[in-house]
Amino acid sequence: STSTTTTAFQEEISVFSWNILAPCYALPHLLRSQKIADDFDSVAEYMDWSYRSPRIVERIAQEAADIVCLQEVQVDLWVYLRDELKECGYTTSIVQKVNRGLRVTTVILVHDRRLDEWKVTKMESRSRVLLVTLECQPSARSSPNGSSAEPYFIFLGNVHLSAGKKEFVTRYQQVKSMLQRLVLHTQRSSPPQLDNPFVLLMGDWNTLLTDPLHHLITTGTLPEDHGLPQLYPNLPLLPLYDINQQQRQTHSKGLEWTHTCGEVLDYIFASPSVNVVSVWSPTVNTHLPIPNADFPSDHVPIGGTLRLSRLGQQNSN
Repeated sequence: STSTTTTAFQEEISVFSWNILAPCYALPHLLRSQKIADDFDSVAEYMDWSYRSPRIVERIAQEAADIVCLQEVQVDLWVYLRDELKECGYTTSIVQKVNRGLRVTTVILVHDRRLDEWKVTKMESRSRVLLVTLECQPSARSSPNGSSAEPYFIFLGNVHLSAGKKEFVTRYQQVKSMLQRLVLHTQRSSPPQLDNPFVLLMGDWNTLLTDPLHHLITTGTLPEDHGLPQLYPNLPLLPLYDINQQQRQTHSKGLEWTHTCGEVLDYIFASPSVNVVSVWSPTVNTHLPIPNADFPSDHVPIGGTLRLSRLGQQNSN
């Protein structure tokens, strides 16, 4: 008999990440836009949650992604936002546990159309990160063997790192902790996912493209003059890749910024086993500063369609 390599399954999933600007932070002295701070009265109505909330829900419903990661969800308003999102097909939500007194949290949503195939097997709240493991049964459309194919796992991280230029060491420590926990999740899955796990880390990283942390995540090494603690031990699961990096390099109107400050602060990082089908360029038709009459947050959402696939062996006589 001979053995040939076949595709065990190939699945496309859509992902969406957005810092929705908690109302408690929608204040002139907290927004990193001097133009808004100088003329707050003219945009105050667009900052109000009653104006922004329905537009946020509308955008999430419009994209209808399989996985939604939200940052800056105000804790005391979540129950109302949750009920509105349920009407859009998101009855499953995982909320990061936060210490008493903290006003915002992060949330991961899974669209109802995936509930027959996906289930949450683990969640863990870390400092500034919500980790979730999804066990996924390949659908009949994605696998030659249909529902008899082995399940696969998606290891998710919804990230909202500490802000501020002086907090770069703190952000590094938060990423280090996240990666160390994630590798434990891959090892403790049943069966363990030790080779080429599907890892997706997305959110507001408060990190510039030129930051040593971006270089570390995408190359696995630190640049010279990095100013960060030495890597010991080496961080697991790196390098990951920035799904928008190629678009920024090859398209004049790619994802040029994600925040009202005019810089990229939001990213989706994926393991090499995840392939990009398409990504969005939401800044093309959006003008700074934001929020404004047309756009309800100080961050733009990022996302796209990704392809997960595994090879298998088929024996023949």
